[in-house]
Amino acid sequence: MAGIIGMAGEWRFGQVNQVFLSAPRRWQVVTVKTIIYLGVGAVYGVAAAATATATAWGWYRAKGLTLPFDRSAVWLTVVGCVAVAALFGVLGVAIGAVVRKPVPALVGALAWTVLVEPALFAAAPDVFRRLPGIASLSLRGQPAEHLLPAGAAAVLLGVIAVALAAGVRLVERDDVTG
Repeated sequence: MAGIIGMAGEWRFGQVNQVFLSAPRRWQVVTVKTIIYLGVGAVYGVAAAATATATAWGWYRAKGLTLPFDRSAVWLTVVGCVAVAALFGVLGVAIGAVVRKPVPALVGALAWTVLVEPALFAAAPDVFRRLPGIASLSLRGQPAEHLLPAGAAAVLLGVIAVALAAGVRLVERDDVTG
């Protein structure tokens, strides 16, 4: 979401003219925003993973159990959560570069993630298991039977590459003065 706001906000608030006048190679602006929101997503992911781990630890303690920190599945889930958050930061930049209006981009991204993708997956799991949201679940180790983590990472990276290429193409070719 932050990537969408960061990229599409340039158009929404009319700052895109100044940005591209000061950096006429527009692809460089998209590249820098991609790197920044990769980091922002990673910070969000670390914060979310730390909060979830602390909550799980408290819940386990309340039940008289110990959180199995010695199990690799716990750490793979934590690392997967951070990776997904970082990658979704980059995907947000790509969506913002394509859509350029923050509200429709945010609503569209949320609707896709919460409504469309789960409905498609429920209708035909074998066909739609390679959608980005489902792949992110597999990368976080949740329904691991749907897609292996390496395949999930490949799906996410492929979607991001295509979306970024489309975003850079649109940013490079379109007039920003109108």
